[in-house]
Amino acid sequence: MIHEVHVSVRLALFQMMVVVLGVFMTRAAFLAAGYPEQSLGWNAGALLVRNHGFVLMLVPVGWTAAAMYFENYGTGWWSRRWTLVSGMTLLVGLGFLFFWSFSNPYDGRMRITEMGNM
Repeated sequence: MIHEVHVSVRLALFQMMVVVLGVFMTRAAFLAAGYPEQSLGWNAGALLVRNHGFVLMLVPVGWTAAAMYFENYGTGWWSRRWTLVSGMTLLVGLGFLFFWSFSNPYDGRMRITEMGNM
């Protein structure tokens, strides 16, 4: 007998795939930009995603737990529609975060130590 898979579990799977792909793509962008050998002003937010982005895998887990709790034990206003909308919103938000970190590995400024050599 095959049990029905809840929509939140499917959305969490896509969210986790976005996190894994986003972290790998951010790491690839830093590698292509010459990190850490180049003396560029690295973007701190993108560098945080590069080094500790896998912690963001807890976001889909937490969202799934919250959505399941609200659907089963909530006051009644939360439905599968809200689970779907909030999950898709989180999926798009994670996608934008990782696209931003992929496209901005450095902020374009030179370090202060490099400015003295000019």
